[in-house]
Amino acid sequence: MHKIIVLMLLLAACCGCNNNGSEKIEQTKNPAQKQSGTPSTQMRLIFGQPAQLDSSIYVMIPLELKRDQGSFITKSRGDDNYSWNIIFLNTETQKYHLLDSGRKMLIRSYDIDQAATDVITSHKTGDRLLFYSVTTDDTNKDGKIDNDDAEYLFTSDKEGNNFKQISPPNFDVRSWKVIKETHKILMYAVNMQNGHKRDYEKDEIVPFIYDLKSGAPSHPIFSDHFVDETKTLFDAQWSEKQ
Repeated sequence: MHKIIVLMLLLAACCGCNNNGSEKIEQTKNPAQKQSGTPSTQMRLIFGQPAQLDSSIYVMIPLELKRDQGSFITKSRGDDNYSWNIIFLNTETQKYHLLDSGRKMLIRSYDIDQAATDVITSHKTGDRLLFYSVTTDDTNKDGKIDNDDAEYLFTSDKEGNNFKQISPPNFDVRSWKVIKETHKILMYAVNMQNGHKRDYEKDEIVPFIYDLKSGAPSHPIFSDHFVDETKTLFDAQWSEKQ
């Protein structure tokens, strides 16, 4: 009887050791799953379709802005594909560089088709200028950069150098026009300072002008005095009482 009791105790101890070992193995199989119930989202580098510039040796390769699980940003207007940067490749020398590595950007669109807009060239080099619609600031103060923030107008040469903002800061560019005979850019923009929200029916447009030759900051075309007088004239001629 004594031997039987000792044997039963040894069997129970062995079973307890096996259970503990199985539990430890099960815990170490997937430690990430124990820490979090949702898998982590990983970023990946996505190369967009290459675009050749004016039948030249230069090619633009956009870097698309996405995550493995869905879109990186919430798009409230349209289904356009956005980029966070662009690689410029010289296919002859195979040299390449990023459009800009010094700032966080949301590139809404860029012009590579001569038929799409009036063509304007740099007065210094004679090379065609490229135009970009880019968001770089959290103008509506919601803690993120997305397509609800102001769009700025940028330019560069066809090699992707001299990338420069030509529209005023904190102003959302709604439209722009090239005056190639005078190397001027006319822009219609809306002030989005102090967390201003977009309202396409009520936003007040401010016309700006930029001189590509001088490179001086863009400025409003019309004086405040002229605008006030024009508003007064409009109210007098087209008020509801008339």
